[in-house]
Amino acid sequence: MISVLMAVFAKERPDNLRTSLQSLSTQTLQPTEIILVWDGPLPDRLSAIIDTFRGALNIRDVKLSVCLR
Repeated sequence: MISVLMAVFAKERPDNLRTSLQSLSTQTLQPTEIILVWDGPLPDRLSAIIDTFRGALNIRDVKLSVCLR
């Protein structure tokens, strides 16, 4: 079993998120799951990118409502 833990936040550049998820979907040894931690609410453009990869990757969302900094 291979799990990948990633965090994404509202100011993430959409191209970087797309590149990261695309890279995971084309690995020779596919991850069993992607645990994607939402560091607060995400804009629609980032949510849409995540949704496009849901079919190819087993993405599990962990949505944080409050962040301590």
